[in-house]
Amino acid sequence: MIVPTPYATLMRLLLPAIFSLIHICLWGQELDSVSVVVADTTALEIPEEEVSESKSWKFMTGRFQWDYGKNLIAIGGRENKLEGGAELLFLERFQLVAEYGNWSSNPANSFNNVDYTVEGTFYRFGAGYLGWVVPKNRIGLGFRYGKAEFEDRGTISIPSTGFVDDFTTVFDRKNLSASWVELVLDSEKEFNLMKSNPESKLNNLVSLGFYFRYKILLSSSSFDDVDVFSIPGYGRSINKRLPSINLFVKFKIF
Repeated sequence: MIVPTPYATLMRLLLPAIFSLIHICLWGQELDSVSVVVADTTALEIPEEEVSESKSWKFMTGRFQWDYGKNLIAIGGRENKLEGGAELLFLERFQLVAEYGNWSSNPANSFNNVDYTVEGTFYRFGAGYLGWVVPKNRIGLGFRYGKAEFEDRGTISIPSTGFVDDFTTVFDRKNLSASWVELVLDSEKEFNLMKSNPESKLNNLVSLGFYFRYKILLSSSSFDDVDVFSIPGYGRSINKRLPSINLFVKFKIF
């Protein structure tokens, strides 16, 4: 039986969480910087006009996004994962999103008795709603449909136990595919690149944030002998319901 090593599994879960906590701390500092006078018996409120007045509502805004978290996790490893996307934002609230990625992974340190490689591409598209919480900070909810096309190969080696000889088998499979849907929570913070000049057009061009995704696998290529281990853009195929976190930076292009 092929089992992920506990250390590798733990690191895959902890690293995105650590970077997300850093983002949340930055988000919290922005909240602390908002000047609000509160009486002892009065609830904390941010006037809606304070948010709306700080923005000029455009009919359509275009943004490019890059998932830098994939690159951080891959440092020093045996993975090469690139993921980015484009977003159309209508009235600063309504999202249309398209995402594309390329995965090449040889997680030799994540499994026992197997040298496994998966390579392929995937895309996602969907929509969502993105609202302002306070100036510079937004949170949203949306959905995605994802599809991957990939191939995998590997060598499984089971050493002799003294009663039987060493066992080795090789597999090489092409034209594999999978599809899934996602419920996506979006949190992001805008940054002022020219704090000394609040009216500069360079401000509000860059946003940093994270996606929390809850993925549901709809279909996937499968085999009776050795099943697919990993799906580009989705993750471990054994998990039919899979939460994940993506860290992104977004650049406003118009």
